[in-house]
Amino acid sequence: MPQAALLVEMKPGDLSWAATTIGFIASAFFLGLGMIETVSVSGLGRLYLENPGAAASAYHAASVLMDVVASAALFAMGWWVILTHAVDGGLRANFKARPAGG
Repeated sequence: MPQAALLVEMKPGDLSWAATTIGFIASAFFLGLGMIETVSVSGLGRLYLENPGAAASAYHAASVLMDVVASAALFAMGWWVILTHAVDGGLRANFKARPAGG
């Protein structure tokens, strides 16, 4: 019964590349989340002074957007942790300990 090539052909180097890429993606999501929060708070403050009803609707929309980006960031960070652990386990499995002093 043939297995998927992804499961058969993966090496620790491939996993470290994937972990690094996903780590960068998670960092971009966290950066985007911070930028959205910073910009939306000042914009919502200005909008509230002019039209409190519209500010409430905009707050709910911004809140949903921030929740989605935060969820994506945490999802990517979880995969980064899993892949980093897999790389570390693969590297430790290939590590050959030498006796001390020899």
